[in-house]
Amino acid sequence: MSRVNERGVEMISPGFQYEVKSGERSAHVIYTTHFIERYYRPRFGLSSPSALISEDIIREKITEAADQILDILESVPKIEGVIQSAKYKLAMAFACKQSSKGQTLIMQSMMLNPNYHPKGVRDYLIEINPPVEVRFRKGISAPLREAVLAELIPELSSLEDDASYHLEGELIQYWVERFGDVYYIDDADWLYDIYEVHVH
Repeated sequence: MSRVNERGVEMISPGFQYEVKSGERSAHVIYTTHFIERYYRPRFGLSSPSALISEDIIREKITEAADQILDILESVPKIEGVIQSAKYKLAMAFACKQSSKGQTLIMQSMMLNPNYHPKGVRDYLIEINPPVEVRFRKGISAPLREAVLAELIPELSSLEDDASYHLEGELIQYWVERFGDVYYIDDADWLYDIYEVHVH
């Protein structure tokens, strides 16, 4: 049964959505309530993911990731991870485990932020007014940088100049120093051991 949000938009219902296949292997895809809420709800004045990308794109990225996820599950009984699409600046947290119906891929959360673009190898320009620059220490992986940016952008207005912060999001923790319009990310890490699954 579908639900309607406050703007009258029919929302996806939580629970089983579809089955993804990779050769003879398959997994049942389940959307949690939190995953769906993160898709429809704007955060900190930013547009909701549903206003920027369709549910068909979400499904396409999950299906694209299925090969890699099912490959990992051949050697590990259950995993937690994040599906990362650099093209859409999208990260989706998932857990996958064996159930009575076979493999179950549980989509738990998502982050999306289109308001930045790379300025260099480890530097990003965030297109807000006025624009700000984020510089990452060498060694922080691209997927981790994307996750930090998605969590950092809503926090920018609350960070004081000439100060250091330790911040924590749903999937990551990171250390940031602000000097004027430049934010330096000194360190970042996933909050728990996760598999990074990269898609287009």
